[in-house]
Amino acid sequence: KKKKNHTLNRRQKQPTATMRIKNGKGDILFIDFNQDSSRIAVGTRSAFRTYSCDSQTFRLMYEKQGEATSVLGMLFNSSLVAQVGSGDGGSSQRCLRMLNTKREKEIVRMSYNSPVLAVKLNRKRLVILLESTIYIHDISNMRLEHTIQTTPKNPNGVCALASCDGVEDGKHYLAYPGSDTTGEVHIFDTVNLKNVTSIQAHKTPVQCLGLSNNGDRLATASAKGTIIRVFDTAKGEKIFEFRRSITTNAAIFSLSFNAVASALCVSSDHATVHVFKLEEAPAAPAAPAQESWTSYLGSAVAGAVAGYMPAVVTDVMTQTRSFATVTLPTQGVENVAVLHGSEKDMHVYVVTADGYFYKYKVDWDKGGECASLAHHSILQGDQEKPRSRSSSSASGTGRAAAAVPAPQSAAGKPAADSD
Repeated sequence: KKKKNHTLNRRQKQPTATMRIKNGKGDILFIDFNQDSSRIAVGTRSAFRTYSCDSQTFRLMYEKQGEATSVLGMLFNSSLVAQVGSGDGGSSQRCLRMLNTKREKEIVRMSYNSPVLAVKLNRKRLVILLESTIYIHDISNMRLEHTIQTTPKNPNGVCALASCDGVEDGKHYLAYPGSDTTGEVHIFDTVNLKNVTSIQAHKTPVQCLGLSNNGDRLATASAKGTIIRVFDTAKGEKIFEFRRSITTNAAIFSLSFNAVASALCVSSDHATVHVFKLEEAPAAPAAPAQESWTSYLGSAVAGAVAGYMPAVVTDVMTQTRSFATVTLPTQGVENVAVLHGSEKDMHVYVVTADGYFYKYKVDWDKGGECASLAHHSILQGDQEKPRSRSSSSASGTGRAAAAVPAPQSAAGKPAADSD
């Protein structure tokens, strides 16, 4: 079929939600986790690699040299990967290849008239996102099921696809920007091939999206990065709102729910990774029968002050803050952070563009600063090779990085009131 020609505009200054890297170390161009956060995908100017990270042993699972890679999509822990070239070494950003890494075999090759910006997979669908077009394929036979034409320009490849892992009635929803001037988000059902709803999430364009495993919750962040919102995808209603910061803007790199959508992890160009609980605030306790004059005066003054405050100020007073945080060694480094494990055994996994994987323990009951458990290098040559390049079950323990950079500080930009 003849495809329309779409010209890629100049890259915007905002980060890419799919983690195509601009300033990676060791020629790193892409970093991401698979659908259940048990594997890491790394693309470089000369190769692509996958790592296992969900056990005590961090190890390199597969490496393919001579394959410059700007986007790499994995299908859970299977040997199926979607690979897009980087333009280096004769590769093309307009070509997507489905590969079987165990058999070292190319399954299918698809070419487009503009660069592939993002690739999303679940057990039913393969979604390929160009700047102004989205292609939806049946992953079982790679047949093209639907094309979403003339979408608003999306040069950063911002989108999210529900994984629906282990969920029989999961909603295989796709979320993508509905405007390049406002914070509108479209929700599309990739199985029934129909529009679900449109959500006006923010006043400014969205820079990052995240969908829960079963597709019923959507997390959004605007270009300002100060407020994170969570919506019910079926009704399009806002159900949670969290403030990452009051005074500083941020480039939001990732929004990730845990498996049961009881928590949300947010990472940015600041050194702090935030973890929010998605639960209703407890009801305020009933006032005691006998109140002192000072307590009465305090409550009366608080109520009067809130009544005269501008709406934007009272909103800030009611917005929930994170219950747990991670402090990364450096800030300003592109990264992806995810939640892994049950609530009682929850971890934050972070992979960074300067070539590190970090593992932290979340205390679900107490919250606070998460304990650092381990870190490993994902740079070429910093880990042992897998025993067999063609086997996804190869072993080889990655060594810890020799040194981790010390924390740095930098003043954030003042944030505007609107989001």
